[in-house]
Amino acid sequence: MAFSLKLPRNRYEFSRFILIILIISVISVNLIAPLVTCFEVGFSWRTWQQTLTVLPMIWVVVVASWIGTRTISWLPVQQFFYKWPRNFSISLLKWR
Repeated sequence: MAFSLKLPRNRYEFSRFILIILIISVISVNLIAPLVTCFEVGFSWRTWQQTLTVLPMIWVVVVASWIGTRTISWLPVQQFFYKWPRNFSISLLKWR
């Protein structure tokens, strides 16, 4: 089969492709990278605590915006890096 036939051909396939890539990247950042770090440095609560600060940040910006507006849109995802410093501070204080 030709390579060009494996690429997304319409909006539905493209959005599904992006969703799969997003899921894979979140899993690799939140699971694989901390495990490798823990095997290198050693398992401690401090290592996991630093790792878990990312999850509330994503929750506050994206998912809470969807719940608050009762719509799923790309706007919270597009504004993620603009709101990142405030949400990072909130999630960091939560874990202290």
